[in-house]
Amino acid sequence: MQLEEISCDGKPQTAQSIAKKVQVTLTGDERSRLTPVKPVAPEVYESYLKGRLVLAQGNRAQLEQSIPLFEGALHRDGAFAPAYLGLAEAYTMLGTVSAGAGLQREIGYRPVP
Repeated sequence: MQLEEISCDGKPQTAQSIAKKVQVTLTGDERSRLTPVKPVAPEVYESYLKGRLVLAQGNRAQLEQSIPLFEGALHRDGAFAPAYLGLAEAYTMLGTVSAGAGLQREIGYRPVP
């Protein structure tokens, strides 16, 4: 079993306990990836999720509405990488909608969940 196959659901201690039970020897790099991550403030995550919800609508008005939501999350926590991804996707999709509405359907583009 590969360590990457173990689902930790955001709970590194669970992956570590599983690794011990299946007697996996962890390298220093693997152990460092299992250390607790910085918690995300609820208002940061909420702003990000609202941006994701609006972004999923996919029309120009919603794309424009998602941008301030992602920016709000980044204003509160500039290290929250998923908000950067959402912002990049919003601008990418906005450019696609501006250039040709059918293009994103034509190429099968979907935002990352």
